[in-house]
Amino acid sequence: MEVDGLTICHLGDLGHELTDAQVKSIGKVDVLMIPIGGIYTINGEQAQAVMKQLKPRLYVFPMHYGVPGFDDLTGPEEFLDGLKNVQKKPATNEFSFPIDAKPENPTVIMLGWKKAEEPPKK
Repeated sequence: MEVDGLTICHLGDLGHELTDAQVKSIGKVDVLMIPIGGIYTINGEQAQAVMKQLKPRLYVFPMHYGVPGFDDLTGPEEFLDGLKNVQKKPATNEFSFPIDAKPENPTVIMLGWKKAEEPPKK
């Protein structure tokens, strides 16, 4: 979708890496929303590959990953492994960004995610 001149790509429940034709059809991407939790969607490693295919310009928002209470899905660690520009915003599910931003690399934004607490040691 396009909003205020920005192209936002929401990959829903994507379960595979993209073909060259799909990448071409999607075109330029400013903001990417990508599943990373495995089981029902691509996992973190596959999501990194799709991110490289689409080359989002501004931001990447991981979604559909394990949070406390959803134990079937993996957490974001595999996806985040090796990524350099990550911002964690555990206290909110909102994010505003300037439409004229021109970052050198896309920023991965983790909204409202808190790592599960370790059980108390006995």
